Amino acid sequence: MRKIHLELKKNFSLSDFSILVQESKKWANKKLIDIKPIQVFTSIIEAAIFPAAKVLDPELMTKTYDEILVFVRSDEFNATEREKEEIIKQLEIFYKRIHDFELELYGRTLDDKVFNWNDFRGKYVLVNFTASWCGPCKREIPFILEAYEKYHDKGFEVISVYVWDKLEDSKKAVEEEKLPWIILSEELTEKADLPKQGTVYGIQGVPTVLLVDKGGKIISTDIRGAKLDETLSKLFDEKNDK
Repeated sequence: MRKIHLELKKNFSLSDFSILVQESKKWANKKLIDIKPIQVFTSIIEAAIFPAAKVLDPELMTKTYDEILVFVRSDEFNATEREKEEIIKQLEIFYKRIHDFELELYGRTLDDKVFNWNDFRGKYVLVNFTASWCGPCKREIPFILEAYEKYHDKGFEVISVYVWDKLEDSKKAVEEEKLPWIILSEELTEKADLPKQGTVYGIQGVPTVLLVDKGGKIISTDIRGAKLDETLSKLFDEKNDK
């Protein structure tokens, strides 16, 4: 699976859609060795479809999505009914993300309050999936802080989602870094009987940074370092008053 993930991530093209279902079948028919079916599907689809979605043919995306759904529901796919249900839910989330490019963030804040995504409509939002133990995540903070201070008054917001992290460690990291924006905790979200954000959004590693426009659509999945300020500068210079 790792080989498939890396190859699709680096060299993905339209022709790869023709092998997506076949690769999925091959792994399934091998009983996935020690890998759960949902791990295979989320890895392949997140690695292949989502990063390249802006240049893909919508009809081809829909056709492939439908083919995979049919296969997952079939007896040919070697998985339990519960695993199939999990995969189908995940596929639906991915399809919505790549087809509409919309994000509907949810969860519990670090102080265990209900988070309301609607409060951020009409603003550009940087959603930063992170963790207290992640070195590259910490190196991103100065860039995000600088952008927040520079563009916050113009309508720019930041939300950090701490995934795969203990609550006390998340709190300590936020306090040390003096982060001024809203923080979501995957641990508190799960305790509130809600699905983990990392699973729902198909997060494969941290930091994962998404830039969302005023209408809730994802406009960038690769906006780290100095590229953040460059992008925001263009957005606010050209679109802030529109």
